[in-house]
Amino acid sequence: MKARRAMLIASAAAIALLAVLAIVGAFLGAERAAVLFNSPPAAALWAVLGVLTAAGGAMLLVRRRFGWAAAHAGAALVVAGGMLGSPAGHRAAGRLTGRSPVRDGVMVLPVGGSSDYVMTGEGFERLPFTVTVRDAWTEYYDPPSVVILEAGQTDEAVGRLVPDLGQGVLALEDGTTIRVVEHLSRATGAYADDVIGALAVTAPDDSVTFIEAVPGREVHVGAAAVTVRIVEVFANPRVSFDDGIAVVDPPGPRTNPALRVEMTRPDGTTSETIVFARADVAPPPRLPEGLELSYPLDLLAEGPIAVADPSSRHPAVRVEVARGDRRRCAWLLADPQWKRQTLTASNLPEFDLGGRRLQIAQRTDRPADYRTRLAITRDSRTVAEGTIEVNRPLHYGGFHLYQTAFDEPDPAGAVLRVHSDLGVSVAWAGFALLGAGLTWAAWIAPLRRR
Repeated sequence: MKARRAMLIASAAAIALLAVLAIVGAFLGAERAAVLFNSPPAAALWAVLGVLTAAGGAMLLVRRRFGWAAAHAGAALVVAGGMLGSPAGHRAAGRLTGRSPVRDGVMVLPVGGSSDYVMTGEGFERLPFTVTVRDAWTEYYDPPSVVILEAGQTDEAVGRLVPDLGQGVLALEDGTTIRVVEHLSRATGAYADDVIGALAVTAPDDSVTFIEAVPGREVHVGAAAVTVRIVEVFANPRVSFDDGIAVVDPPGPRTNPALRVEMTRPDGTTSETIVFARADVAPPPRLPEGLELSYPLDLLAEGPIAVADPSSRHPAVRVEVARGDRRRCAWLLADPQWKRQTLTASNLPEFDLGGRRLQIAQRTDRPADYRTRLAITRDSRTVAEGTIEVNRPLHYGGFHLYQTAFDEPDPAGAVLRVHSDLGVSVAWAGFALLGAGLTWAAWIAPLRRR
């Protein structure tokens, strides 16, 4: 009886001391509270509290008080999970199991950068996997807008703003009106189906010959004694490896049309090559005779259009320019790869803009979210991918990867916080057992005794 009374008094004193420490820790702040609760005296308190809880549970188990025993066991697991998650717990787990000793650290990576090292308070530690930042971007509450810049102006802030979609038009002094007719928050560039274009053959003397992009059309380049013929036109070419290596043309938007071109030389030998419209994706091929082949769809006045693309992070705006009975629509794409952030007279040949240009602009003073696309590789194989944002980490291999800092408005990388989840599952199991035990002891068991 005396032993039981002493155990109850010790448990009550330990709980009271823990409550006092919790209140003190709330006023100290997160960092100083972490130091307090991981200090040797606090560790001793945790150990004593765990032993008392386990002893109480064992006593109740002997007395067949299963609900209260489960509640005590759950409390002991919560304490054990907290101790596992401490710095000392991580070091012990590293020595016993070979687990990475990283508990909490920071990674600073540029877009396209990879690393498996984490900067901790004690130096650099290595993760069992590699983290790669695939992309990083900022999203805004305000949709992109269109501004009119006069000749020589470069600052978007001084341009005249075109009203947003459905809010009216901007009228210029010469009677030209400009209005926004469509907006896509996530878009990629493509070429309209009726934009055919031509193959450009540049000779060694810099003379250029154009061949309409129609199968069967050909031209003989006398300077190189080569006949160039268009064999096939691809709207959306992809390389297939199903039956050897072949170029296929699946349905979809014309994001990068291409031409299959055949070259015939005086001795009768032939060769083929693929010429893509977007030189930034696939550079124009150069032949041994000094010829260069290109498919310059970007030079056409029609230019690219925009299509909805959920995987894109770039918006697009479609504007209508009108004067009298003349009317023309064109797209402005924020994606820098498409080089269509501005519209000038070359894109709108029906209108004399007087040196003005239309430019897509983004208001950056109201960011809505910061996102980073990550890839996890292990043994040269991608094992996990995901996009993280504020308070939405990526979890893999016992670690959470949080986004903790960001550059804006044009991020060049991200700062990641790496936090171990060692002990978290044990603590959650303890809470579940604690709740189940209390439910059984305080509700189910009394009902069964009736």
